[in-house]
Amino acid sequence: MLNCATFDDSIGVNGWPIEEHAAGTVVFRWPHDPTGRGYNQLPYRMLLPQGVDNLLVAGRCASMTHLGQSAARVSGACFVMGQAAGTAAALAQQAGMRVRDLDVSVLQVRLEAGGAWLG
Repeated sequence: MLNCATFDDSIGVNGWPIEEHAAGTVVFRWPHDPTGRGYNQLPYRMLLPQGVDNLLVAGRCASMTHLGQSAARVSGACFVMGQAAGTAAALAQQAGMRVRDLDVSVLQVRLEAGGAWLG
């Protein structure tokens, strides 16, 4: 998610900067963004823990580096992850498949129909 990354399996966007907490201070650092757009996409794969079927994790439990977590732990990004997790669970259940096997393009269409902006 650092450097305003783009992902094929985007579930939405996050525009919060890297937030480093150290020794009683907070430093906000905007990542290098060659596109000038000011946000990064959040990938569906960050919600899929390895080695566990039919479990989606969102918010602070999603898979991210320490610095990625410092930016994506805020409410807006958590809303994006929660909407995607709930939508993916419903689609997988309706199709009788594991969430890991869900066609991400189907999820993306449903998210956009629900008002999500995927970047």
